[in-house]
Amino acid sequence: MLFLVALLLFINPFLISSLNNGLALTPPMGWSTWNVFHCEYTEVDIMEIADMLVTSGMLSAGYKYLNIDDCWEASERDPISGMLKYNETKFPHGILALVDYIHSKGLLFGIYSSSGEKTCKKYPGSWQHEFLDAALFSS
Repeated sequence: MLFLVALLLFINPFLISSLNNGLALTPPMGWSTWNVFHCEYTEVDIMEIADMLVTSGMLSAGYKYLNIDDCWEASERDPISGMLKYNETKFPHGILALVDYIHSKGLLFGIYSSSGEKTCKKYPGSWQHEFLDAALFSS
């Protein structure tokens, strides 16, 4: 029976319905720091990658996300606000300046956090700070 249903859908693809809202017409595609840099990257490296994604044609091919993975954080949260802080040595101009640069290239920006207390590399994770971190990331 299952075979007949699958065959019917294959023969008549109009029976398959989906939203026609323009979202996720292709899988989300992008580039992440982890496989190349692990923790050894700076804002200059990320800016060069953003430039490369544009000049190499990757952006026009659909690779629109540039994601920074673990190790962008400072080793501790702000003791007063509880907010995550960025590593000021790696990002002397701040994360927002980097995001603005990436957006100016037509790319979207993604940032990593862990659902645990610590990331894989032992930086602060989002456990029990989910709403605070989500507000920070969206800002």
